Amino acid sequence: MNTKIFTIIFFSALGLTILLSIIGGFFMSGHLALLFKQKEIMTELNKEFQLKIGQTAFIKSEGLRIKFLDITGDSRCPEGVDCFWSGDIVIDVEVSIDKDFLELQQEQEIKSQFNMHKKELLFQGYSIKLIKVDPYPKENLKTKERDYIASFIVEKAKENNTANVQDLNVK
Repeated sequence: MNTKIFTIIFFSALGLTILLSIIGGFFMSGHLALLFKQKEIMTELNKEFQLKIGQTAFIKSEGLRIKFLDITGDSRCPEGVDCFWSGDIVIDVEVSIDKDFLELQQEQEIKSQFNMHKKELLFQGYSIKLIKVDPYPKENLKTKERDYIASFIVEKAKENNTANVQDLNVK
């Protein structure tokens, strides 16, 4: 009888130790942190904000969401390297506005790209501007996708620039 109780206690303790080791491993490796990663941040008009790939910014007062979808190319000339061309970075975004804010039948949504020459997108009377993308490349160092951070600012578009969707080149 005592051997049976000892065996049950021993294997229960062993199982608990293994479970705690697995949970600790998730904490140490950052995998559990991904489960709790903030996917939507709150921001305001005329205030610069940063997004990582997969994150969405929500401007509650306007019902406007901007989601940083992906980096589709980063050919910027790395620091410390002499390049013939300065290069470019191309990012994909998705912009949407809740239907209640424009008295529309359905939510309005577009997907677009920003790059170093096209840094502004006009959408439903708003100007969405790409400020910068960090980190800047360094020689012999590949940037991991999770490390990219894009900085944006959203403003009301000027009265003469209220086209539904219009991409502008910034000089």
